[in-house]
Amino acid sequence: MSGEQSLLSDRLKRKCRILIITVAFASVGSNVSKGQNIEPVSSTSNILTQAVQILNLPRESVLKSFPARIQGIVTCFDERSAVFFVQDQSAGIYIQALSVTNQLTAGDRVDISGVTGSGLFAPMIDATTVAVTGRGRLPDPRLAAIALRAGDHHFQAYVPKNSWLSSAWWPHVTGSLVKVTGIWIRETEGVHGTRPGGPMLLMQSSKDLFVKGPPPSKKSFFLIWTIAGVLLVFLLVYSWTVFVRKRIEKRTSSIRMQALAIEERFRDLFENANDIIYTHDLSGRITSINQGVERILGFSCDEILGRSIAALAAPRERGRVEEFIEDCIRGNTAREFQFEATAKSGDRVNLEITTRMQHQNGSVSGVQGIARDVTTKRNAEEALRRSEKQLRQSSEAQERLARDLHDNVIQSIYAVGLNLDDCRRTIGSDISHIDTRLAKVVAQLNAVIRDIRDFLSGLRPQSITGAEIEPALRSIATSFGDSFLKCVRFSIDPEAAEHLTSKQATQLLHIAREAISNSVRHAAAENTELSLIIIDGSITFEIRDDGVGFNSGKPKHEGSGLRNMADRARELGASFKLESQPGKGTRVSLEIPT
Repeated sequence: MSGEQSLLSDRLKRKCRILIITVAFASVGSNVSKGQNIEPVSSTSNILTQAVQILNLPRESVLKSFPARIQGIVTCFDERSAVFFVQDQSAGIYIQALSVTNQLTAGDRVDISGVTGSGLFAPMIDATTVAVTGRGRLPDPRLAAIALRAGDHHFQAYVPKNSWLSSAWWPHVTGSLVKVTGIWIRETEGVHGTRPGGPMLLMQSSKDLFVKGPPPSKKSFFLIWTIAGVLLVFLLVYSWTVFVRKRIEKRTSSIRMQALAIEERFRDLFENANDIIYTHDLSGRITSINQGVERILGFSCDEILGRSIAALAAPRERGRVEEFIEDCIRGNTAREFQFEATAKSGDRVNLEITTRMQHQNGSVSGVQGIARDVTTKRNAEEALRRSEKQLRQSSEAQERLARDLHDNVIQSIYAVGLNLDDCRRTIGSDISHIDTRLAKVVAQLNAVIRDIRDFLSGLRPQSITGAEIEPALRSIATSFGDSFLKCVRFSIDPEAAEHLTSKQATQLLHIAREAISNSVRHAAAENTELSLIIIDGSITFEIRDDGVGFNSGKPKHEGSGLRNMADRARELGASFKLESQPGKGTRVSLEIPT
């Protein structure tokens, strides 16, 4: 070993200071040693396109700034110094970029243009442009390098990749005072390795590098910044605490004022409400009540507090009110309740109550209720019901009067007309019976006058019994003339007649009068039959003729006669059936349950 090497070795045995930390996937010169066929540089006009070409340039040629352009993979990038290491297919080389617009990361595929330059340990490229063209696969690392300075001498120390320090530790090593143990060698340069190169130190593992501590200047600097940072954090925390405290106090004051305003509005609403608002405990005793009780019932709040709601009810209502209170206490509050209360003046007041449960600490503590004065509403509803009832009764009376007039008076007048017409036809031929027939017409007119007088005085037509129905039916047939009486046949079962009530017999009589009148006026029937029998426990009343008939499914118009017959049957609870076909007569039947 030469004298210079011995001097450096002695100095390395003492102390070294790390100048810069760089992870280098060290392949410098490795490809050359493998005998790779490298194209030499023939002239300065050629552009160097391989990293190994730049590494093999003599030192004096490197300083001539040959143009270079290489494409490779970024294996390491130091953002503080803008120095990074690029590996192409031939070798790895340092790149010095004066300005890098984008942050580079390991694995970026880059296209670099620049000129050759003299690096600290080996030739490098001073890049003018750096373009990222994509991503590539990182090469397998072989050695990791660390740059050291001992006095005025600079050299590199290498350690196997599997024993190198983690990347999180490197920033703490930079600039530190270290003790390094290893093998001291000197590189050779040139294509054939004829020129001596820079010195280097080979370590067996990371344990051969021992950090003795950062320099005093760095310690002081670190301490000052640490104290400054702590003070800054303290000031920020204190300022933030004061700011937050003032905001909380301001917000709390605002919330408290809003709560007071809401409470005041609620109190005003509670006291001035038109309804009675109250609460009572689980025993039914009133615990709070507003001024509405004085306006509605005349009692002051002090007179009501401690009493039960049932005490305000009228005597006949207290049992219902007590049951309602018990239901409320059991939780059945989802309904409205009305009762009659007694005011202080003794007047009766109708109250409508709605309630809901009150809870405290998760359990039922009482009941809250609202009592509304519905006296006016109840009176109006009652008056409306009475008016509706009177209107319904008046309408029913009017319909009944119209029906009775139609079925009694009008049919009787029509029968008188038939008898007079019969007298007119017989005057020229047979006058022996004229007096008898005219006397009969006069009697019929007197009966009509009597019926009209009864209607005007509010009396209903005279009712008959079941036993009288057959004579009454014959009388109706006789009133339509002797000629019609000869065409009528009666089939009345005495047992069926005995089962008829007075109302049933009277209604059947009216139905028979309307049916006979229709048969005489419209049907031109030659035969008419009236029957009353019992079939399967029901009384069946039937009127049948052999007149012209009509289409009962599509009548031209439904007269009041047919409608009256159906209404009377409905009043009796009987089934009404009307059957008729053109040319086949008409059949009216009623089935009355016994």
